[in-house]
Amino acid sequence: MYTSKALFVSFDPGTGIAEFDYIDLLQGDDAVQYMVTYEGKTQQEAQDIVDGWADSECIIKNHNTQLRMIDMDGPAITMLWYPNGDEDYSLNGVSFSYQDFVTLYNNHPDKVDWYLFYQIEVDGSGNVTHVEQVYWP
Repeated sequence: MYTSKALFVSFDPGTGIAEFDYIDLLQGDDAVQYMVTYEGKTQQEAQDIVDGWADSECIIKNHNTQLRMIDMDGPAITMLWYPNGDEDYSLNGVSFSYQDFVTLYNNHPDKVDWYLFYQIEVDGSGNVTHVEQVYWP
């Protein structure tokens, strides 16, 4: 395990295990290079596309199909919703207990499996220390 952005794939409340798909978010020169290498664009075509992007636009690179299994009953959890499903409009995130996460998932699974990204923080020993739902990394 390593620190990365990820997409939520699944959660099993019976085991506490969530699956995440690690991704890279590419902007700027990285996105240009990706388009040239993987999409067959010329350097100028790719640069023109990236130059026309809004700040929030990017390429989601996912060349590794391996899913990461994370026991959610351990790391700190921060979500952009309250356990009752209400949105945290401050965008600062709400600290969750494991039970809060299970409650949100059971009652509002769409709030967990939404179009948001996650930031998975991992310590030097490979242990997941923080799972944070983020609007934009």
